[in-house]
Amino acid sequence: MPHHSEFAAAAVPEALEPRLLRAVAEVKRYSDVDLSVIQKAKSLTKFGNSFDIDNTGYKTVWDGTAINDEPPLFGDPSLGNVIDTIVSADNGDNQTVVIEGHTKSGDDLTFVTQTATLAGQTEVPLTTPLHTCTRAYNSSATEITGPVYIFDNTDGSVDGVPSDPSDVGTFLEGSASPRGQQTGNAFTAVSSVDYWLVTKLIVDANRTGNGSYDVQFQRRSTTGVWRPLQIDIAVNTAATSFVSIDLDPCLIIPNNSYVRVLARSSSSTDGEVSAKISGYLASIV
Repeated sequence: MPHHSEFAAAAVPEALEPRLLRAVAEVKRYSDVDLSVIQKAKSLTKFGNSFDIDNTGYKTVWDGTAINDEPPLFGDPSLGNVIDTIVSADNGDNQTVVIEGHTKSGDDLTFVTQTATLAGQTEVPLTTPLHTCTRAYNSSATEITGPVYIFDNTDGSVDGVPSDPSDVGTFLEGSASPRGQQTGNAFTAVSSVDYWLVTKLIVDANRTGNGSYDVQFQRRSTTGVWRPLQIDIAVNTAATSFVSIDLDPCLIIPNNSYVRVLARSSSSTDGEVSAKISGYLASIV
């Protein structure tokens, strides 16, 4: 059948882009690690947006900057599996949310998917507490009113809002935003059994009046510090406000890594920055 023949054609090494083949060969030569993009058969795209980028410092590009300008609870290898609760600020929310993230044991990250059913402003424990929460979305037939918070419940919540904004691992804005039924996080992590071969970066900026933005891409291992990914994108709403870069060679993100996008403006006026990172996961074989 055509479906089978198309799958067979796609599932051979020769079908891979040369830049992916070169990345696999580079990892083998310099790290002695065998990778398979075909065996994993999974692309990974992370995107985020923030309306609150100004000149007060670099901020993670994610929807949650609306939460008192706090960064996400993400990328700190000293923390354990502390993200343990989901709650909504709207007492009528009872939808099912799919939650993706990682647990951490020693220096190793393990990818986990789970579901949780909202109970309005009543806190709901996660089945599996997480070290990172990288994605969540509404899988029900009705919209979440929200906002919905997935957080470390050490400090509790009041009326469905975490008492300490810095405890929030991720955030769904809900029906107040056209993007509010899924998280928008320009950050993610790579498990102990995968590499991420990044092939495209996109940055967009928007605000009333002119503003320039510096956008940084960073990686951190579970045993290291934040380091630049050798890419620094400058955008300006009066000139080049949109940049799309196809990477050749692609960026090689090793296993047990955190990745994030930061942005800073030249102006004290809040502006909007969106960022997207796309590529292919490769299994360690």
